[in-house]
Amino acid sequence: MEKLKNAQEEDKEKDYEIKQFHDAIFDTCNVVEFSSEGYISDVNSNSVKLLNASSKSDFIGKHISSFISEEAYKTAWLSITNGKYYEDVQQVNTGDGKIFNLRQKFMPIRDLNGRLLRVMLLVFLENE
Repeated sequence: MEKLKNAQEEDKEKDYEIKQFHDAIFDTCNVVEFSSEGYISDVNSNSVKLLNASSKSDFIGKHISSFISEEAYKTAWLSITNGKYYEDVQQVNTGDGKIFNLRQKFMPIRDLNGRLLRVMLLVFLENE
């Protein structure tokens, strides 16, 4: 019984550490999360600011294909659904004459059985 209790405590600790890691990334990086079907389920305030949007609601429910070119979408989704990350660079025009490149890293998050749970997108500004 003691071994079971210790194992449960270790699992709780690991879950807590993983949550802390997720929260740290979400608080400090530019992050967009997608459902397993490829629709935005969450976006952090850093990304909202970076993409010059008014709020999260500008993004929630949009499909992953709106973040990459049409020709890259098929390659990206095949890579993501096979458990591999996909990287892309998009040129963005802010509408006020500024153009910059965003490096996007799409990372699949899978369960223990290999099923796609969600996709995490990290966005990096390449030039200012």
